Amino acid sequence: MKIKEIEFETPPEDLINGCLDVFITLEDNSLYFVEITTLQFLQVLMGESKFLPPQYPYIIVSELRGEIITAAIEEFISAEENSYWLKLYHVTPTLNIEDIHGILNRKKQEALKVDLQVESEMMLESLRDLNIFSDNRVILKSMFFLSIVSLILYCFLKPQLFDLFSDFIN
Repeated sequence: MKIKEIEFETPPEDLINGCLDVFITLEDNSLYFVEITTLQFLQVLMGESKFLPPQYPYIIVSELRGEIITAAIEEFISAEENSYWLKLYHVTPTLNIEDIHGILNRKKQEALKVDLQVESEMMLESLRDLNIFSDNRVILKSMFFLSIVSLILYCFLKPQLFDLFSDFIN
């Protein structure tokens, strides 16, 4: 994607110590808003606190010159990432806490699905390693049958357990 137009809300007053609101139009006519600042401006914001307070992200440049700003924005619109960074910097200030919780919950659900898929693939792989899919099936079926028979016999020998199972089934 290429830049079609870059507009400053107001022209820079100080090229070294300043901050600009910038509107970016890409060649597909999508419009993005970002804030561009200099390192010196961030140092002024820090002041005595020695850190920056939480706020939405800035694109940081050495000077507020057109060619530097254009070069920085071009880095944010790489074709390989589908303008990921520009979109992230644009949308971040508009998110509220519910949006963030929704995104985090969706990502958590996606991670659970991936974990289940990985576990099932690992289990299948370990079964393949044991040759479960070949001659050992007969042995496994016999072992399963004997386990069920043993469980039933145990329940008959311990009637209170059989009552527990029958209550559970009912």
